Amino acid sequence: NRESESWIQAAKLCEQGYHTTLIDKVDDVSGLLDHEVVENGSFIYLFSNKALAAKQVASIKMLHAQLGDRMGCSEVIEKLHLT
Repeated sequence: NRESESWIQAAKLCEQGYHTTLIDKVDDVSGLLDHEVVENGSFIYLFSNKALAAKQVASIKMLHAQLGDRMGCSEVIEKLHLT
């Protein structure tokens, strides 16, 4: 299920040495665009196992442009929305 998949991904990031904070069931990531965590965080990873709304995709693309290689996304987000 979706919840366990996000926890598994968080555990994988921890194994890679990242200090991880998991925020679950977020419906709008646009608030991250101007948030200090984006500037101060070393890496942001977004997870979804389903297609996202166009508004979410637009925000994710702006975040990706802002963060570059300091941002990662689940395979579903990458394949459906970023490639």
